[in-house]
Amino acid sequence: MSEQDLPRTTMLPKALSQVGFWSAILTTVWLLIFDLTIPLGAAGAPTRSIAVGASLLLALSFIVLMVSITNYAPAEKRFWSQIGLSFAIVYAALLVWNYSLQLTVVRSSPHLYSWLTMDSTPASAFWALEIMGYTLMGLAGVFALPVFHRGGIELAIRWCFAINAVCTVGGAIGYVLSGNPFQVLVLMSLGVWAIVFPVATALLAVVFKRAEQRKM
Repeated sequence: MSEQDLPRTTMLPKALSQVGFWSAILTTVWLLIFDLTIPLGAAGAPTRSIAVGASLLLALSFIVLMVSITNYAPAEKRFWSQIGLSFAIVYAALLVWNYSLQLTVVRSSPHLYSWLTMDSTPASAFWALEIMGYTLMGLAGVFALPVFHRGGIELAIRWCFAINAVCTVGGAIGYVLSGNPFQVLVLMSLGVWAIVFPVATALLAVVFKRAEQRKM
């Protein structure tokens, strides 16, 4: 059997499998921390900084995950995942900046940065950056879809990314039309993202772990 006939996962470098696995695990962890802290914060617990910190780390680990997906992709499909990686980089650049400000100057001098507050103020630039960022994240997942062309786990990943993208774009349209970050489509898209995205990233951890085991 020639090298070209071998399953794709047997030809992955060990370092790529490990980086892909751990970036998927970390991305899932940050997502779950966010999912936990948001309802606790709504109930009055002081979890805002934890949620913002997890979101900042999410942006960084997602970049590494998208790089891993791009290198996991077969050559003929890498073009699409590279477009997805480009969207992910813009998402991370926007939101790392946004979250860094939230954890520093906005927190220490909220009266000077009322235009960037996380409070329930529809006119805040924070929400515009949030919705733009997570729309780009959803589009990054869309362009990764061709990479996962097999059945089983890869099919489930495709469905999770596709469902998230449809809902995220719908939420962004609802926000643009209403100017209200708490509009029903926006809230629905957040709820869907909070469920399907960690499922997708957890399944990606399984994909990369299996690739590592087959390499051994």
